Amino acid sequence: MPPRTPTPAQQSDCEYDDTGLGLALLEQVEPFLTFETIKFDAEARLAMFQFHFCGGRRFQATMSLAGPLQDLEDTPVVRNALLHIGLCILPWFWMGYNCKYIRIEAGYLNSEQVHFWEEFYQNVLSEYLYLHGLDRDRLRILVDASASDALPVLSDRKLEQQGKTKVLVPLGGGKDSLVVYQLLSSSETPCAWLHVGDRPREFERSWRFKRIMKMTQNRTGASAFRFEHNMDDKIWESEVAGTRYQPAGHPWAALVAFDSVLAAILGDFTHIAVGNERSANYGNNVVHEGRAVNHQYDKSFDFETRVHTYIRKYLVEDLHYFSALQHLWEVQIARTFASRSLGSSENFLPVFLSCNEAPDGDKWCCKCAKCAFVFILMSAWCSEAQLVEIFGENLFEKQSMFPEFLSLLDEEGVKPMECVGTACETWLSLYLALRAHGDSMFLKSHDQEIRLKGEKLKYLLDDYNSEHLLPEFLEPTLRQPVMMLGA
Repeated sequence: MPPRTPTPAQQSDCEYDDTGLGLALLEQVEPFLTFETIKFDAEARLAMFQFHFCGGRRFQATMSLAGPLQDLEDTPVVRNALLHIGLCILPWFWMGYNCKYIRIEAGYLNSEQVHFWEEFYQNVLSEYLYLHGLDRDRLRILVDASASDALPVLSDRKLEQQGKTKVLVPLGGGKDSLVVYQLLSSSETPCAWLHVGDRPREFERSWRFKRIMKMTQNRTGASAFRFEHNMDDKIWESEVAGTRYQPAGHPWAALVAFDSVLAAILGDFTHIAVGNERSANYGNNVVHEGRAVNHQYDKSFDFETRVHTYIRKYLVEDLHYFSALQHLWEVQIARTFASRSLGSSENFLPVFLSCNEAPDGDKWCCKCAKCAFVFILMSAWCSEAQLVEIFGENLFEKQSMFPEFLSLLDEEGVKPMECVGTACETWLSLYLALRAHGDSMFLKSHDQEIRLKGEKLKYLLDDYNSEHLLPEFLEPTLRQPVMMLGA
């Protein structure tokens, strides 16, 4: 079939340069985003991911690598990991165009891989599509690379058989990754940190990360793997300036997952233990064109199982990706975090930070739904003095936060598009908080309803999710310390 001639309107959307276009694209006169190439300088420890829209000016994201990296080389296996990292970066740029087609030139994907990524994009960008009222007839992948260029899978390294089991733990700075560390500390299995940053020198500038490293260095070593992303490209920003389609949601957890694969290759790790909890499986009470909208999709068990299988088939045969907290509710995680921090030499309460709006990444904003949810969680297990030490103030006395609290309790309405838990966990945490904070303004005004609903939800404290990918040798370590705690 000969290519169709674009209409003037279509030409204004996308000025085509036919050179090198795949046949599928020639038959589709539609705007497209191209993931063009990856440049990697092993000596400088810098990767560049280049894109363009409809053959226009190139824009790029960069990734710098630091930490205990030795003999870093530009190998096909490393290239394969970088290709997949680039596929996770792509949605940030795609949201500026929301085009129908995505063209992949940077590497080869077979039909099964294409299906994986199309499904992933549809799910992880559901929030964006829903908020902007966009249909799902987009995010179609066209591969313009030869099967002969397919990058190799790293075969079984036999590390576990040699007694070289090691666990990589992505460090986010919030309570979840710290609880993963706390639980793994009960095991003899060596572990190390990976920090993934999205601003220049984020790790080095943070007093919080410095404190965490100092507190944990006996178990994790004095140095962490540190990968830093920069997606602030001026060319791209100028191209999408003024668009009404502002970014919403992002595949950050997926980016961390594939960054972790690269670190596992470079550091000979056998396991990647992320801290994604059970409540991430529950969406935002919205269905958009047949799919649930879940701000936390790439923290869900659905994504975990898919990416676990994908990694072993297409990246590293013997690498075990799993969430060490998938079997637990947020309220159980908060209980573990508080009990293991209080009275311990590794008291993480003053140093953890989960707020995405934190000024300079330094302190809780005490304005957003995330701050509201984490405050409620910790109020069930901490005194007022401890809460003030963490957040800087008692949010139960701050009336401007009350609407945020109430939005977390709404079981029927749209849940805030944040990484927050379920309404049931929020009710239960408030119920438990009555013991220490019952005289606070917010709890007093909702005392009766909190008692009525919270009493029925105490079973969550001992509830266990059997749907998980915990390695058999780590399950007792990751399960028992939590289950043995009293309410």
